[in-house]
Amino acid sequence: MAPSWKSFLRLWSLGSILSTLNIADAAVTVNSTILILSREPNATDSGTCVLRGYGIPFQVVNLALQGGGFPQLNSTPDTGNYGGIVTVNARGYKGGDDWKKVLNEKQWDALYKYQEAFGVRMVRLNSWPSSDFGVSAVGDSGVTADQPIAIIDASRFPTANLVVNAQMSTVDLTKYPAKIINTTLATEIAQFGGQQKSTAAVINKFPSGREQQVWFLPFATAFSPTSNLLSHVWIHWMTRGVYLGFRRIYFNTQVDDVFVETELYQTNKAYRITAADFEEHVAWMKEINGKMPAGSKYVIELGHNGNGNIEAAVEKDYDNDPAKCDPQEGVEYPAQTDGPPEYTKPIGTGKDLWDKKFTKYQWTLACSKLDALENYFAEKANMKAYFHVSHTFTHEDETNATYADVVKEITWNQEWFKRIGFTDTESAPNFSPNGLIPPGITGLHNGDAIRAWLENGITYAVGDNSRPILMNRADRKSDFHPFITNVAENGYDGAYVIGRWGTSVYYNCDLPACTNTEWKAIAAGTGDFNNQLEYEKTVNSRHLLALRWDPFMFHQANMRVSDTSEITVNGVKKKYSLLMAWTEVVVQELVRLTQWPIITLKHDDIAKAIINRKARDECSPNLTYQLSNDRKSITGVTVNAANSKCSMTIPVTFPGAVGSADGATKEQVGKDPLTLWVKLDGRARSYSLSSPVKIR
Repeated sequence: MAPSWKSFLRLWSLGSILSTLNIADAAVTVNSTILILSREPNATDSGTCVLRGYGIPFQVVNLALQGGGFPQLNSTPDTGNYGGIVTVNARGYKGGDDWKKVLNEKQWDALYKYQEAFGVRMVRLNSWPSSDFGVSAVGDSGVTADQPIAIIDASRFPTANLVVNAQMSTVDLTKYPAKIINTTLATEIAQFGGQQKSTAAVINKFPSGREQQVWFLPFATAFSPTSNLLSHVWIHWMTRGVYLGFRRIYFNTQVDDVFVETELYQTNKAYRITAADFEEHVAWMKEINGKMPAGSKYVIELGHNGNGNIEAAVEKDYDNDPAKCDPQEGVEYPAQTDGPPEYTKPIGTGKDLWDKKFTKYQWTLACSKLDALENYFAEKANMKAYFHVSHTFTHEDETNATYADVVKEITWNQEWFKRIGFTDTESAPNFSPNGLIPPGITGLHNGDAIRAWLENGITYAVGDNSRPILMNRADRKSDFHPFITNVAENGYDGAYVIGRWGTSVYYNCDLPACTNTEWKAIAAGTGDFNNQLEYEKTVNSRHLLALRWDPFMFHQANMRVSDTSEITVNGVKKKYSLLMAWTEVVVQELVRLTQWPIITLKHDDIAKAIINRKARDECSPNLTYQLSNDRKSITGVTVNAANSKCSMTIPVTFPGAVGSADGATKEQVGKDPLTLWVKLDGRARSYSLSSPVKIR
């Protein structure tokens, strides 16, 4: 007969004096760090990607490395080192797997006994169906055809807040359909659909009390939104909804080039957004917010170029006597040739493009008001319906720009914002004074430009996730972090750069036919605009389900709607701008799958959130579960950090109420679980659960 978990604990140190310890009287704790046992380096991300999104600590053991070692599971009989165990691999199977050769029988037994001793759950990703899991395989090899998968029972992980029976594609994932042969051991939680339904995942509960969740398909979080969604299932089941970190969708659609004209693809006609376009988007934002889960707040963010307002006003001023615009011209210079985006400009080089006659911003508000767009934003209700950020004054490319030009680009746009009213007390909450969308995401290897930004209050810029040389740096430890410019790579120290996603809704398109044609021409897209939207939904729901907070890039021509024809999106026929159509399909997918609030933070606030995330991670926070004396429940947690003097508040999520929130701030949005934002102040903080969480 196998030894009990108490016997296992007494034997853990090979007969040490701890064998006489009275376990029932000892304080029992478990570090919440997740142990990832990975067979291949390329499989590791399938177990860690979404953990990173939450900020949940984990430790990876690469079993492919010789001498990689087997971790010490517990420090004492009453001190567990891991709060969950995940096995991952990227292998294909036929007729069975060979996991039992990767870890020997003694090692598997140690893992199982550790689970039993501390109530820790195991998750098996990409497993072959076998009687060990209470199932048998349907067929002797994997299925490559797309078979939809759906969660059919979410009762064992309620804090995941996922929608039951919502099907997702498994395209490009090899499945191993199963059928349950032992209903005492296996409970089905997910199914493959198709002509014949089969089991996709089960939860096992063994007579010893040990529990594991087993999935019969790989988790390819790098490309599959399905893998990212299903990761939330095993994370919430494994942690029982008590974990260090928090879950939030921050969703920001940034619209560049507001106030300037855009020359459209192929036709070369110019388009400039109208007040009527903005009005329709305000009404639509109210409509789409009504479709989102409780706690949601979605706001479009506009990136402004003030010179576009001046140029439009001057066009209306030529017949005025006396003229209202002085000078009666906007800032113009010869057309720029786009340079290589990763060109590093030597400090002090380049040629000023601005005419030397432009020495001081001097256009009056009366001049600006000659432009109908300015009159639209003069109404405070209209201004406050959007978020606002600088996109520079004229949109000068900053790859080779001079310090003098960039100072004017920044400071003149700041003056324009001030005179129009974006920065006054009433409007300031919607404005980002420290943010910048660099034109064409240029200037990030131009030390003169970055110096000009920083000296004039610009500290947060957006980057471009499609440019690995820019974003994939050795000093950027995580995709969830910003990078900070430095002299060696950027020419100047100290600006924060956050990621931003591009889409196939191109800057120079105003209508579906335009962007669909361009998609086919430059990105090898296939199909009509609906196919393009389907592609965008798949790609970008993956980012959001992985809890990436980077904004999405759009442009002013993408907001054309007031004079367009009706199209059908999500089964509804009406007028949609390209931005509306894209957002509708992405949001509908999130709402179809989850009950999570969808929230927009303005540019400066999302930058601060991402910067704070980096600072938290660098503190190396940790969470310890406190178990009851009989080891049947979690009664509380202790929060600490390797740097206990960490200045950041640490998020800890709970499935229910806590006894006291001393030293912490409570946050609960919509149907999301409770999060405590804990301030350590140089010491560990402990919190008791109002209702202990059962683990046996």
